[in-house]
Amino acid sequence: MPRTKKQFEEIRESTKKEILDVSLKLFAEKGYYGTSISSIAKEAKISKGLIYNYFESKIAIVDALYANLINEFEKIMSPINEMKDPFNKLQKIIIDTIKYTVENRSYWRLYLNFILQPAPLSFEQVFTPKFFNKFFSDFAKIFKKIGVNDPKFQAYEFAAILDGMQMHLLFMEDLYPIKGMQKHILKKYSKEELLKVK
Repeated sequence: MPRTKKQFEEIRESTKKEILDVSLKLFAEKGYYGTSISSIAKEAKISKGLIYNYFESKIAIVDALYANLINEFEKIMSPINEMKDPFNKLQKIIIDTIKYTVENRSYWRLYLNFILQPAPLSFEQVFTPKFFNKFFSDFAKIFKKIGVNDPKFQAYEFAAILDGMQMHLLFMEDLYPIKGMQKHILKKYSKEELLKVK
């Protein structure tokens, strides 16, 4: 029985994901210049020709990996941006950031290794000041709505705490007390505590 259009699309998406997953792993381990299309094909157990059906070059694979990473950030923030209550927003950001990092620990570690490797597109070209400023701006709006002093710097501090926690979680594995830290951060940014700094 011939495959349906939907089945072909599912196979295509599955193959594309496999190419990107293998590429990310190899780029993180060997760097951009130490990874060839041939090595990606060998690791993915497919032909080089099939890879070129999906990506015209190694740089196109890098572009797709960066796009995926940005999409993941947006996936976390999109439902949060729909929320109205600023206190609930902060709590949701903390919970979802920790949950997503824990559930995708190996993947995020690979991404971190990858973006620190030399490549045609540098970290600064993808994660531009404009990209980061959007997050800082969103956080600052939340703190401003709450009415705390210096919402801009509260936003920077909040982002730094989340970033630092993610880094420690990724590199300390099970030694990092993530449940305790989640409880601590949730309390620090609870309505009760934030109203004290207004």
